[in-house]
Amino acid sequence: MLTNPMSEHGLLIGCDKYEEWLLPWWWSHYIKFNAYPVAFADFGLTKNGRKWCESHGECIVCPNLFSKSNQNHIPINTRMLWEKVYGEGFWEFRPIWFKKPYACVRSPFDKTIWVDLDCQVKGDLTPLFTLLDLNIELAVLKNGPIHQKIRHELNLILPEENHYNSGVIVFQTKSPTIAKWANLSLDSHGLFPGDEEALSRAIYFENPNMIDLPDIYNWSWEFPPNENAHIVHFHGHGKYKLIDEINNSPYAKR
Repeated sequence: MLTNPMSEHGLLIGCDKYEEWLLPWWWSHYIKFNAYPVAFADFGLTKNGRKWCESHGECIVCPNLFSKSNQNHIPINTRMLWEKVYGEGFWEFRPIWFKKPYACVRSPFDKTIWVDLDCQVKGDLTPLFTLLDLNIELAVLKNGPIHQKIRHELNLILPEENHYNSGVIVFQTKSPTIAKWANLSLDSHGLFPGDEEALSRAIYFENPNMIDLPDIYNWSWEFPPNENAHIVHFHGHGKYKLIDEINNSPYAKR
């Protein structure tokens, strides 16, 4: 059943030219259960990709905060450490990751759900907006103990910090923590391998009134299937699982 669209509530997703092939797939699943407006953050779309987004919602242009070559100032020991977690090829994608907080602070909605484009929406998302009703600033999934342990051991986060997953974030758009995340990503991105570490630091600094996002709204594709999952996240190598589905589906050529 479709939800009633409300202008103060909406979703935000980001995309560049390398992932715009996911747009029709994402949209086809989303509209089965929801009718909230969607804003699209242009992380470097092609002309056709930008046209598609503009035909489905509002577009937010995100400038290049830094480029792949601008990362060479990061000390070699730090670079090697980060590559242990994210792989040597992550430098190509890192500048895109740090556009996410820039887009979030420019959301056109009062309450926003950020959803990564490799997330399959499988249910009504109205309950996520109700999470913010009691002066809650944001809701985000805390990563599991293995992720926490690795990042603590490698000093990627402070000993007292938690590590959060930024694939799905429910937030008040005027949230001071989201603003802090954006500022850290703009001014201090050399301190963090990715936007998730910057978000974790922003949460640590701001100590917001927040709740842990229920994992059914950011369910990893690596976990056993869960019929109650409302959002399944095909992060990392999970995108390969989507290729056959998309190539063999009617919306693949739209």
